[in-house]
Amino acid sequence: MTDGEPRGPTSLQKLLAWAILGGLSVFFAEVSLGSYPFAFFDAWGLLVVCPLYSLHLLVLARIVFWRGRPRFSALYFAGVLVGLYEAYMTKQLWNPEWSPHPVRLGGVAVVETAVLILWWHAFMAFLVPLLVGEMAIGDSRYEALGLPRRVREALFGRRRTAVLCAIAVASGLLHSSSHKTLPTAVHVLVSAAASAGVLFLLVWLWRRTTRGPGMSLPAVLPTRREFVLLGVCLALLYVVLGMVLRREAMPGLGPQATVWLLYLFFGACLYLALRRSGAVAAAAPDEPARAPSWRLWIVLAIIFTASATVARLVLGPATMIFLYASVVVGLLIGVPTAALCIWDVFRPRASRQADP
Repeated sequence: MTDGEPRGPTSLQKLLAWAILGGLSVFFAEVSLGSYPFAFFDAWGLLVVCPLYSLHLLVLARIVFWRGRPRFSALYFAGVLVGLYEAYMTKQLWNPEWSPHPVRLGGVAVVETAVLILWWHAFMAFLVPLLVGEMAIGDSRYEALGLPRRVREALFGRRRTAVLCAIAVASGLLHSSSHKTLPTAVHVLVSAAASAGVLFLLVWLWRRTTRGPGMSLPAVLPTRREFVLLGVCLALLYVVLGMVLRREAMPGLGPQATVWLLYLFFGACLYLALRRSGAVAAAAPDEPARAPSWRLWIVLAIIFTASATVARLVLGPATMIFLYASVVVGLLIGVPTAALCIWDVFRPRASRQADP
């Protein structure tokens, strides 16, 4: 291998990268919301929750990046498919535990489904972990190429530090709102600090093993053989959790058919987005963005922990407002994003542009 050729990851480095990506997915989707605040520290979290998110992210990310540069719509629809696990695995799309009398259409809870698949999982379980993970493992902007131009400029331009700090504050405020799983400010502090510490340790180990410029995101994703193996593991997880979790909440064939249609529709959207992604795969990439410094990662962890703890100490039960606000924000972001991405893949060929 010459000096100009990109180096591939070792087995240890690839496993560390997978742990970082999967850990970030768990962190943003479960820990930040407080739905499973100690996911990195008990048997269920390590054996079920972490594999659940890691397998979804790795398998779908490999699909998205298979033909090269992805469009944002391809990334988004892959994230939507992650959220659909809330049907057969947890049964939340049919019978949400937090909403005893949901408005249903075709047997599916309308508002809860929109929030879970169009916003929360699409962004917090897939898009955001991929973006932050790419910053953590290297200097690449490969994944960011699928984002709209203004978003790329905000995340990788001069305002990147401010944007990342704002994300840390927002995540901390949301973390403070879970009174059921985090009853006191001490629980909030311990969960936030310990979870951020785990992610920081993984990134530190990654950089200790790579010692130099990082690698691109596609370089650490599963190979074809690894993809098949991880796909089989994900399918088995669907079967096992579908049989074990909330079997009494499984509906009849009518509501199940609605979910089948959702899988079919968003799967078709992903396929069409991938075909368009291939058409722009040869486009010149942006200049690599310098990876955030160690100091910034430490600052972000402190901001997340401090904002969560202070919010609970100062506001107490009033922090529930952040949870309700996240639902409203989710609908305001998720629904228009879904509409724009659907238009992106179904619009007439004559009106299509080379880049979203």
